[in-house]
Amino acid sequence: MAHQINTSAMQIVQIHHYAAHLNLSEVDKLYQDDAVWIITSSFIIFTMHSGFGLLESGSVSAKDEVNIMVKNVVDVVFGGLSYWSVGYGLTYGDYGPFRNSFIGFGRFFYDPTR
Repeated sequence: MAHQINTSAMQIVQIHHYAAHLNLSEVDKLYQDDAVWIITSSFIIFTMHSGFGLLESGSVSAKDEVNIMVKNVVDVVFGGLSYWSVGYGLTYGDYGPFRNSFIGFGRFFYDPTR
């Protein structure tokens, strides 16, 4: 398990290293750094969800283990849908009079084809 985590971490570092050698503007480099940070944090959070699900299922009786694991899967699904609907707009939104460098506004329910 530790080897898989180290391998994943090294892949993220390599992607960041290779992308650093591209001819990108400073703004693109900032977006790249933000994306690497969000992907890394998401990986850590999803790993914590699985660990917490195992901890919870070990703390309840055998008949309730499936309910606990389903609750954790639903939690991850709703978290992903919430990020798609609102989180992306707050992270990368750049429309409207509320635009600033701290928090974005716009691009809610993001559609990549637009």
